[in-house]
Amino acid sequence: MDNLPEELRLDRFSIQLHRYLQLAQGSALLVSNADKANLNILLTMLGAVDKDIIDAYYGLFGGSRKPVEQLALKYRVPQSAMREIIAKDLHRIAISPEWQMMMRRMKPIVQRKIGFV
Repeated sequence: MDNLPEELRLDRFSIQLHRYLQLAQGSALLVSNADKANLNILLTMLGAVDKDIIDAYYGLFGGSRKPVEQLALKYRVPQSAMREIIAKDLHRIAISPEWQMMMRRMKPIVQRKIGFV
């Protein structure tokens, strides 16, 4: 489940968010529609383009996952720049008080899966 992308350099807070986004994409039982709605609101803090990048990279909200290479082509940036954008966006959300509050409200099993407890 962990599948940490080697190309992304993530700190421990960003890794927790990365794991949650993987769960959100893959498990309707662990991440409810209300949780996804809260996540959608949280991602708006990034701005439209960055939100779309994270949404596409993780395949959130009904979309399919897009690799870094495809996103880099779409936005006409080098792959290394796209990796940095994704890592930066994850970090921005991961250190926000809103995400911290959201993590505290998660089911204990979800908290364990993302490494919060």
